[in-house]
Amino acid sequence: MIDTGEDLGCWESEAELAACLAFSRLSPEDVEIVGDVPVMNAVTSWT
Repeated sequence: MIDTGEDLGCWESEAELAACLAFSRLSPEDVEIVGDVPVMNAVTSWT
């Protein structure tokens, strides 16, 4: 979380991330989401 520096964990999919945020009653503006996929792979990937 941005305010406290607390790590909410690692998630395998965007759906798991969304469920964690909903369960914690947080919005995407309350956290910093860091992906491990290189930017070019995310832009050019079809999967």
